[in-house]
Amino acid sequence: MARSGAKRHSGRIWWWIIGGLAAAGYLAVLLGATAAAFTAARYLRPVIASPEFRQVVHAAQHPITEADLPRLLPGIPIYPGARLDPRFREQTMSSLLQGEVRVHLTAPASASKVGAFYRTHMKGWASRPDVSDEGVLLYEREGAQCWISLMPRLPLGLGGGGTGYAIHYVENEGGR
Repeated sequence: MARSGAKRHSGRIWWWIIGGLAAAGYLAVLLGATAAAFTAARYLRPVIASPEFRQVVHAAQHPITEADLPRLLPGIPIYPGARLDPRFREQTMSSLLQGEVRVHLTAPASASKVGAFYRTHMKGWASRPDVSDEGVLLYEREGAQCWISLMPRLPLGLGGGGTGYAIHYVENEGGR
C-alpha cells in the first residue's frame, strides 16, 4: 500500500510542475506583449504624428477624388475633363502607403492630344527627352520626379474612346 501512496504523490508533483510551467509561460508571453506594446508606442509615435501617415489614413478612409489631385500631385496639371479610373483605386491606395503617388485617369481625347497637353503645360518641370517617347513622358524638378504613361484606348465606335493614362509622382529625399 505504501507504494500506491507514493505513486499518487509523485503524480501530483508532475501536475504541479506542468501547471507551474504553463503559468510561467503565460506570464512570459504577457510580459513580452506588454514590453512590445510599450516599445512600439515609443518608436511609432513620430510616425503616427507625421503628415504623411495622416494623409495615408485619410486616403484609406475617404476615396480619392479629382478634387484631391492638386494636393497629391503638386505642380502637375490634369488634362481637362480627365477622370480618375475607379478600376485602379486600390493601386492608388497602395502607392500612397509606399510614399509615392500613382493615379490612373481617363481623358476624353487621343493619346497624342493628352501627350501634347503635358508637353506644353508642365511648367517648372524639366523634360527628360533621353527617356521620354510617345507613350512615356518623364519630368524632373528639384526634389521630385514625374512619369506620365499614355495608354490609347479603343476607338469610340468599338466601345472605347479617349486615353487612359497614369501619373506616377515621387519626391526625392528632402523634397516638399
